[in-house]
Amino acid sequence: MTAAATTAAPVPFDYACTVCGQPFPAGEFAAPGAICGCGAGRRTMELAAAVLHTHAHGIHATLLELAEDSAIPPPRVLDLTLDPALAATVPDHLVRGDQFGAGKAGEGSAGTVAGAIPVDLAALPAANASLDLVLLRDVLFWVPDVAALLAEVARVLADGGHAVFQESFVWQFPETTVEADPAVEPKRRPAGATRKPERRVVGADILDLMAAAGLSGFGYRPGLAVDPHYRDLLLVARRRPRLS
Repeated sequence: MTAAATTAAPVPFDYACTVCGQPFPAGEFAAPGAICGCGAGRRTMELAAAVLHTHAHGIHATLLELAEDSAIPPPRVLDLTLDPALAATVPDHLVRGDQFGAGKAGEGSAGTVAGAIPVDLAALPAANASLDLVLLRDVLFWVPDVAALLAEVARVLADGGHAVFQESFVWQFPETTVEADPAVEPKRRPAGATRKPERRVVGADILDLMAAAGLSGFGYRPGLAVDPHYRDLLLVARRRPRLS
């Protein structure tokens, strides 16, 4: 990617959008909402970077490049982010789901997300081993049963497929997940265009739950290479081969 500007404070992606490749104003990277003409915001670009790194092995600089590469079969995607800027992940191979119950885009986006269907996280709308990518945002802290969600993700992913969990984690990432006291009214945090109860503070032991479900999980910071102060984290889970 070509840098659009040079400053003393580097930001991820060399100031080029990982969805469309267009430059974006470096000073607006931390701002909420869209910062690129394609509608992508910071979190969109981070999620796109994780997809490009995992599913496409870093060959492509943008989702548009991936979508236009005829040598690579289009990924079969279940997108549960309610992020309209992610349409570049090839719409004809993409199912959009709304697990928040609001039907609206989050992250400062306006209106509803076209074609989003209601989704039960304990029964994802896909056949066994039918997907290459599952994209989720702001679910681990509130979903009633994390293990059930991970089992569903493992069920619908084809062998070698990836799930990307984009969450706002506590820094530093704790070793152990702390469940909220059921006797205390939980605080509510943004999720999609709604606010959900914070049922837990997710810790590194989430990787053990992933392993138990047949997923190999790891943390991914897409901007760490260009900004040593970068603190955002995504969790990526790869579906391990099923035993015959």
